[in-house]
Amino acid sequence: MRRHAGLGLCSACWQRHPARPFIRAEALAERLASPPDWLESFTAHVASRYCPSRACMLITELGRLLADEHSNLPAAVLDRARRPGRSMGPLARVLEDFFTDHQLALATDHPEQLAAGRRRRRVDRVPAPLRPAVAGFCEKMLHARERARRAGTRARSDSGQSKLPVGGHLPPH
Repeated sequence: MRRHAGLGLCSACWQRHPARPFIRAEALAERLASPPDWLESFTAHVASRYCPSRACMLITELGRLLADEHSNLPAAVLDRARRPGRSMGPLARVLEDFFTDHQLALATDHPEQLAAGRRRRRVDRVPAPLRPAVAGFCEKMLHARERARRAGTRARSDSGQSKLPVGGHLPPH
């Protein structure tokens, strides 16, 4: 078996070594011209939640983002880490958790984007002649929900549904 040069471990043991993410982060910090001050605490955050090899993969992905020409402010890094589509990606999720826990950035609007995509797909499935009416109704419901949220009240619901018992069926006459 081939030994790891620094610690004298075999490859399988090195892959599972708990200090591996911290070693990866130290190498990343040495490579960067100005490493962010949150890198060390982010490494501890990732190492406590993932296995060493997964944590190293996330730190490597973060290193690519930190080494590019864009800003390394937490909000900018989080925006660049997001993948297009339904899933924001594992790096963006763990960065969002870390940045919001440490009050370095606000949470992303990922659930709202997913809901907007679902609404758009549902409206697109409606027959073409009815689509404008359904899209208008959808917008009206969103505005009503937002107005109720700002006012601190509950959004309107179907009055027939609110009278149903817990099981959802009307009692027999």
